[in-house]
Amino acid sequence: ASGVSPQRWRMLAWSLASGIAVCGLLLAAFQTALVVVLLSTAPSLVGTTLLLLGSPRELGGSGSPDDAKGKRGRGADIPLNVGMPAAASFIGLGCLSGTLGEGLTDSAITLAIRKTLRAGKPSVALTNQLSIFASMLLAYFVETRPGGGSAALGRSFVTAWMGCQLVRNAALDLLHAGSVGAPLMAVFAILDKLTGPLGTAALETALLEILSHQPETPCSWSVPATTLWAARAAVSRMERPICQLILLRSEELPVQAVALAFASLTGVGVLKVLSAKQDHGATGLKAKGD
Repeated sequence: ASGVSPQRWRMLAWSLASGIAVCGLLLAAFQTALVVVLLSTAPSLVGTTLLLLGSPRELGGSGSPDDAKGKRGRGADIPLNVGMPAAASFIGLGCLSGTLGEGLTDSAITLAIRKTLRAGKPSVALTNQLSIFASMLLAYFVETRPGGGSAALGRSFVTAWMGCQLVRNAALDLLHAGSVGAPLMAVFAILDKLTGPLGTAALETALLEILSHQPETPCSWSVPATTLWAARAAVSRMERPICQLILLRSEELPVQAVALAFASLTGVGVLKVLSAKQDHGATGLKAKGD
């Protein structure tokens, strides 16, 4: 792997999905069953195509041994097998906590927006999708611009993400009460979909760092790194559906408290990993200078 979060490709796919959703809300021709099925598969196809067309270095493909050595310390040298302490840290941060807090909040907001659609008020849903489209493109620019990205600004990204989760959960009661109009919904959506992908990119950068930073003394028990990353990918895809099922079945769940608890666990974990990464880098530079 290159130490570059694959989240940037999901940002492009999500932008496409939001554009399709806007068309579905505005144009009757996009509301037929056949068109909906075809267009709903388009984001996944585009995302897969972008991954296949990406450069080998970004996608963890071929590269000379010298290139791999030059990338050391940036999450590039991920071993084939990971010791149990690192595997436990990866599972705890990436699978048990991950973006579950954000998923709970997203699911609660989605259910509230559906209620406005059933009431014949598409303005909130349309504003939400337009804001997602614009903020995803902006997030992609922030993640990919020279000198930026989660590898360099991961702690800033995850801090902004945690702050956004706090604001969104504080305003969740207003949304359920129908007190949130289109302008305020636009602000919430832009904050969420700008900081959300950047926070996820920081999380994945931290997970790559966990996999790449191994103790000098090898552990007798190990887990394949690809298995861990596959588990993370599977969990990330199931987070939103599981959260929606929980909210549909458990109306008494204190969504704000649970979501903030998970978001705090993830944020603190990412900050700790990335801070340790920066300390290791500074120590290495100092030793090299001496």
